[in-house]
Amino acid sequence: MIHSLQEIFVRVKALSRDKEIQIKLSYLEIYNECLKDLIAADSKNLEIRESAVKGNTIAGLTEVSVTSPKEIMDLLLVSN
Repeated sequence: MIHSLQEIFVRVKALSRDKEIQIKLSYLEIYNECLKDLIAADSKNLEIRESAVKGNTIAGLTEVSVTSPKEIMDLLLVSN
């Protein structure tokens, strides 16, 4: 997984010369039709919502901006 993450950031860096790119991380568990945010410590059952602008989204799901593969791995390690 770390090699895939590194490749993503290499490609983003190459593309970011022309445009601004932001990478956000969410970590979600789906079990028995329940959705749980694995980043937020106080996660409750979340709901899927439809938006004309964003499409299908998970209401209340934490999104964290990340700038490196290490940041992603650190977040995954400390998540619920």
